[in-house]
Amino acid sequence: QTPNLPVALVVSDCPAPHLFQSYRPYEADTWSTKLSAHNLDTQTTISEGVNLMRSYSCRHGSSLRLHIPITACTHGLQLASKASVEAWAEYSKAGYFKLVELEGQEHPWYMEGHSPATEPD
Repeated sequence: QTPNLPVALVVSDCPAPHLFQSYRPYEADTWSTKLSAHNLDTQTTISEGVNLMRSYSCRHGSSLRLHIPITACTHGLQLASKASVEAWAEYSKAGYFKLVELEGQEHPWYMEGHSPATEPD
């Protein structure tokens, strides 16, 4: 049997855990308009995610480091700045962090969940 432990972490436009308290996309002026574009099931799923975000608290103790590579993708958006996404480097071992700057563009591979998540270096 395998322990089924994670082998890598890919985050997308998400601040590092210690900065997550300031990440509130659900307070953006366009939130309700974007949410209403989805069907009821999707809205429910998104609302459950929002509830998790509102209750999140970073409690990592004395150890920040993960023992797996971290790839952080950023579009440089207002809600999650490049600096807040790049702060994930504090959670990786030396040489185990990669920042992918997408410069505000939606790349087809990114939207479909391909590379770097499915094709890591």
